[in-house]
Amino acid sequence: MHNLNQKSFPLHQTSTAGFTFPELLVSILIFSIIAGAIATTIMTGRNLWLTNTVQIDLQQDLRIAEYNIQQDLSQTSPSAIIDVPADGSTYNTITFRIPSGEGGDGSLTWPNETIQYLLGGTDSKQLIRQIEESSVIQESRIISSNIETLRFKRETNTENLIETSLVAKGSDAFADKTTLAYTFNVLLKN
Repeated sequence: MHNLNQKSFPLHQTSTAGFTFPELLVSILIFSIIAGAIATTIMTGRNLWLTNTVQIDLQQDLRIAEYNIQQDLSQTSPSAIIDVPADGSTYNTITFRIPSGEGGDGSLTWPNETIQYLLGGTDSKQLIRQIEESSVIQESRIISSNIETLRFKRETNTENLIETSLVAKGSDAFADKTTLAYTFNVLLKN
């Protein structure tokens, strides 16, 4: 007679727990695809961040250059510009005088001192502002870096307007180059 309270156990038991080899391969493949997508997204974001950082730096260099050139040139007059005639040609430098004050009769007094904007310094990519008097440089100051091109132009019919063009170039850690061009006009007030 059998005892109903006793449990019988088979001699050989098969386990259904765990993964089969094909299931394991499929899960590794899915994980690899997801990890690759995440890595690609992170690298793309990092590259964009580096490129945008370079672009922001170049925009700042261009703004600083524009501000300084605008401040100085707006104080001069068409006749006080020495080396950019109103002929429609472009020039790489500009030399001019700024009035030092007003005479007793209301006329402007013009010093012997000249101001010049030019490219120089490291690899000739720095915008430099020089003050010269009697052929001696009194002051030379770097205004902006990464400036590749500097151009000044005056037209014959608008000699009191100077078109200034700047091109700035930079590269990120991966040597990807970014170029920004900026053109602005300066109205001469005196």
